[in-house]
Amino acid sequence: MAPGCRAHPGWELGETRRRPKQFNDDVGPLFDWYFSGDTEYQVPSGRMVLKVSPESAELIRELFETTGALVVGRRHFDVAGAWGGRHPMDVPVFVVTLPPI
Repeated sequence: MAPGCRAHPGWELGETRRRPKQFNDDVGPLFDWYFSGDTEYQVPSGRMVLKVSPESAELIRELFETTGALVVGRRHFDVAGAWGGRHPMDVPVFVVTLPPI
């Protein structure tokens, strides 16, 4: 797995969790730290500004600069609204999906 990979049990199962208002969904607190600091970091797509600690800003900058593509599950893709057609990291996104049951 790449250094920036995250696993969050329940996302693909539709488990309900609280999440920051900016996301307009209800999938979880996983990204709360993106808006909990005082150092601004504008994501590569230019469509979002994160507010994190200085240490997190450096980690995110390095992660975003070294990520060439993402692999996400269908539920993540759908809940994110396909990121409006452009992921905040501004990299290709491959969606893993299964036919409906």
